[in-house]
Amino acid sequence: MKNPTQLFYQIMKYPEPTKEVKLFLKRWSDDFKDVIEEKFQHTAEQCDLFSWDTPADERMKAYIEQIQKHARVWKSLPFVTHIYLANSITFNALHEDSDIDLFIITTQGRLRIARFMSRLILFFLGLARNWNKIQKKYCLSFYIEKKHENLYELLLQPLDIYLIFRIAHLVPLYTTSVKDVDLIWKSNKWLKSYLPNHPGKQLIRLGNDLIVWSNWRKETIERILKRRLGNLLNLFIGFLRRPWLHIKKGRLGKKGWWIVINDYMLKFHGDKRKDIILRYMNVIKSKKNIEEYTESNIE
Repeated sequence: MKNPTQLFYQIMKYPEPTKEVKLFLKRWSDDFKDVIEEKFQHTAEQCDLFSWDTPADERMKAYIEQIQKHARVWKSLPFVTHIYLANSITFNALHEDSDIDLFIITTQGRLRIARFMSRLILFFLGLARNWNKIQKKYCLSFYIEKKHENLYELLLQPLDIYLIFRIAHLVPLYTTSVKDVDLIWKSNKWLKSYLPNHPGKQLIRLGNDLIVWSNWRKETIERILKRRLGNLLNLFIGFLRRPWLHIKKGRLGKKGWWIVINDYMLKFHGDKRKDIILRYMNVIKSKKNIEEYTESNIE
């Protein structure tokens, strides 16, 4: 019988991993607790997370080699303090045309500069995703400033299963300080209420090396733009880009994508979390046996 973690992978159409560890989903909405306990034949405190066996398949290896090849690029992005791999690659759900999603944390007060320069650098190197080139290209769709890493305000109710799993599955790629590599999980301690056995640090391992420190180009730009000049440039970029970003937000919003634009967060990744929550809760409330659940039930 499917447990809640397996059900999430099935709804997302991700391949179900094979290795079981006791980890996931402790707290549920009270409205659904009785249904969950009945359907999954155990209490809400005893759900499992699944992880996959290593080594990864050939497709994953090719993507990791691509990421490792660009180590100098990650060290060159001004005002970027952390980069995490996210989404399909961390869920072991790569397909032939997958891009590589990056979750980026920037220096406080330099969000706009960090986003502008990182996109510019990857664009000129031919590494950024665009409408025509997607495979193995980098999607720069989620930026947050330091001191705003707590993503609790993004949670949708009654159970934002996608955001919970997404944070838990992040994989560190770059950091300016090894001691600070687990910042995203330390800043989201509310995960413990859903994932009681989460270690508060990296959980999924893809075989990539953690890239540390900065190069002289990055450090030089950061010194030049450290004070007033950087403040003015950050405001100027925000002022110039704001109209286009809001047009983009309107277009993406019409597709049902969850978009965030403010002074400390820019989120353009096209997750359809409302739809995922609806599908997930509809299946949980269903009177049918979970084993009989197929894709036809969620289309």
